[in-house]
This record gives sequence, structure tokens and C-alpha cells, in this order.
Amino acid sequence: MSGVVRIGMPIVLGALLITNEGARPASTPLAHVVTHALPAAQVLGSSVAVVRDGTIVLDAQHGYVDPKRAHPVDAGTRFAIGSLTKQFTAAGILLLAERKQLSLDDPLAKYLPQLPNASTITLRMLLDQTSGLHNYPTREHDWPIAGPIAPSAIFAVLATDRPDFPPGTQWEYSNSNYAALAGVIARVSGMPYQTFLARNIFEPLKMTQTSYGYAGQRAGNLAGSYAGPAFAVMRPQVSLDLYYGAGGLISTAHDLALWDIALLEGRVLESASMQAFFEPGHLSDGSPTNYAMGWVPGGMDGQAEVWHNGWVPGEGGYCYNALFPQRGIAVVVLTNGDQGTVGSVPENVVRAALETLVPAPTPEPPTEAGAHAIATVRAVLTDLESGNFSPSLYTPKTLAAFSAQAAALKAAFAGAGQPNTLEVIDHASDGGATVYHLRAAFAAGTRTITLTLSSDGLVSGFFLGQ
Repeated sequence: MSGVVRIGMPIVLGALLITNEGARPASTPLAHVVTHALPAAQVLGSSVAVVRDGTIVLDAQHGYVDPKRAHPVDAGTRFAIGSLTKQFTAAGILLLAERKQLSLDDPLAKYLPQLPNASTITLRMLLDQTSGLHNYPTREHDWPIAGPIAPSAIFAVLATDRPDFPPGTQWEYSNSNYAALAGVIARVSGMPYQTFLARNIFEPLKMTQTSYGYAGQRAGNLAGSYAGPAFAVMRPQVSLDLYYGAGGLISTAHDLALWDIALLEGRVLESASMQAFFEPGHLSDGSPTNYAMGWVPGGMDGQAEVWHNGWVPGEGGYCYNALFPQRGIAVVVLTNGDQGTVGSVPENVVRAALETLVPAPTPEPPTEAGAHAIATVRAVLTDLESGNFSPSLYTPKTLAAFSAQAAALKAAFAGAGQPNTLEVIDHASDGGATVYHLRAAFAAGTRTITLTLSSDGLVSGFFLGQ
């Protein structure tokens, strides 16, 4: 199952590296720009919801459920949302922590002692994706893929895997972390994971079209998963039970918009939990990561953002959920195309909606410090494309992080080139360091860049956003 990893994903290397009721008519500028950002050649069918200030201002469907164009996507079409499931799993853990039924510092061994390194992995490490548990499902094992699948069958296989690194020492995206968290929810609450979510989140928020796993698949009205430029290949069905708390949920754009509204209005978690929910985690040595709890913190066009994507090979399409908490805006994009075909379309929809609802920020007036930040960003981009990093440009920790990923970074940035224009949107001091937000206009589109310079002017953080 694919989650955060994707082409163009934000990278923090300095650290680690049919309109429904209440919606605007389809002729509004917002609807127009969203439709324009959904090219039919890449997206067979989709459902998009946009939230602003507690109201769903757009709830629209496009295209078809199947390649024969026999069934249009409608407001009731449900999608397998893949790794968007993780934000619900994290919220479930935080709810139990608020009720004093568990602590985020509890060892995993208290709940699932059979998993590798369970005595030294904490629940917080699972949430932050720093546990070292090996990712699943992989071809190393013969996984069950059909019908009902018991969580115990998943854990029996995970118990045989070797950890990828000592707990807390690195960040690595792993579905195993969130499968384990779902198991903790079931153990602590005394009810199945999906039942806990239904009683504590879906039912209170009136998310009536949201369900789980194989049972949810059998309920019908589920968009299939199609691949290729002609959408000629429907991927074989895989039981969503396999993905458990890492990717087992099914939902609609409307239901996810209700979820986003509740989050933005503070109706799901207490304020302290919400802060932890959206903020980057840390390694054992205090270094920040680029992952929160089922969310990726970032920015777009100078606006603070948290987002996550999801795709379930074999059953779901490429899906996306983005929140702009300071603006009260959220954008949900669900598709039935595979990640390779859909590409960056969901991100483009998010950008189109944001730019329609919020005018682009005015760049700061030119200054010597701003010019230095721009020159530094260009130097970093050159280094990323070449895979060679100048020791005089980075702090030692940042240099080590870049160097350790040199080959992968060179491949990812091959041919990216320099932005045509690069502007400083704003900057602020942060504990002796200075954080710059810049807008970079590449040939392929505009991206937000966050640059952190230490007190002595060295690069200590670099974030290439959407």
C-alpha cells in the first residue's frame, strides 16, 4: 500500500530526512477551477469536497465508476481511501490517551508483545513512524488477500520480520506501525478496531457512508481501481482487511469533509492532542521528522498545511486529504485511478482550490538576507540534482542526512532544474534559527519551499512542498 511516498513528496532533509445540499452551484469559479484540474485522460472518476469556515462549499463528482462509462460517479460512490485511514487510527489512540486508558509512552509489549522490539518501541514511536518495524505487505511473505482476514493473521507474519533499525533512531514510513496501533485500540477498548472508530468518530460526526474492510467492500457502490492511460485494467480485488489500521477504510468525499470540519473546529480531540496530531514527531535524539500522526506537515503558497495521501494497490485509487488549519480550509480528492496514472492531479486540485479561496501572498520586499536565502535555495537544489553536497553549506547533521540519501535524491531530482523565479514570501526567527518560506515557479508548476538557516547561516532544514 502506498502512502506518503510519491513523486514530488515533501522532503525534510535537514531533520531526516452533482453538487449536494449546502454546496455552491457547479458554475461557481471554485467548481470551474477544480474541474479544470481533473484531466479526463488521467482520472476516470473522482469525488471532490472543499471546506471553508465550517461549510462544505463544493461537493462534486466527475467521471465514471467503470471504464465502459456506464456508471457515473455520484455523491454516494465510495472509495477505498488507503493511507488516509492512518489519521483515524491516530485519532483513536489519542482519544484513548485522553481518557487515561493508555499512554503514548507505553511500550508496545504491553499490548502486542509478539512484535519485534516490542519492549523498546513506544506507541508514540508507532505514531511518528520511528519504530523500525518492517513495512508490509511485501513480497517476502505469502499474505492472505481474500475474504475476512483476522488481525491476528497479520501480526503472526509481522512477528517474524526483522526490524529495519533500532527504535527511535530513524524515520521510515511503515504500514506495520499503524496496523499495530489498530491492534492496540482493539486491545484497550475491548472492541474491534472498526467498531471503536464507528462509535467514537463516524457515528458522532454523521459519517454514514464510512465503513471498514471486507465487509465494507461487500456493501456495494464502491469505485473500482483502474490502471493505465485507457483505464483498461481493473486491478484484482484485495480484501481491505489486510491493511487494517494502515489503510482499511472506505469513505466518500462528503464524509471526509465532515471529518475535516470537526478537526478544524476542535470537536474531535482536546487542544493538546490536536497539537500533537498535526506537529512533526522526533527521533530519540530530539531531531524532528517530517511526519506527524497520520499527517505530513507542510505548506502551499505560504499557507501552513497538513496532508496525507493514500492508495491501495488492488482495490483503491489515489486519494488525498489536505487541511489548512489557519485558513479553515480543507480539500478532499478521491479517485479510482492508480497512483501512476493519476500522478499529481489531486495535489493540483488542492492548489487550484486554495488559490481560488485565498489570494496568493505578496512577496517580501528584496533584502540582503532574502537574497542570501534565495541563493542558498538554488545551491541546495543544485546539490540535490547532482547528489554532491558542499560541506560549507550545511550543518553537520544536515550534511550527514543529505549524504546518506545522495543516490535516491539524485534520482528523484534528475532533470528538475532551477525554478524560473524564486521569491521570499515570509520569514521568522525560531530559537536562533531563521525559517524562510519561498515560492518557486518551476517549469512543471509552482512549489513552496521552506528553508531553515542556523544562527551561523548554515542549512539546517529544507522542505520542498507541493
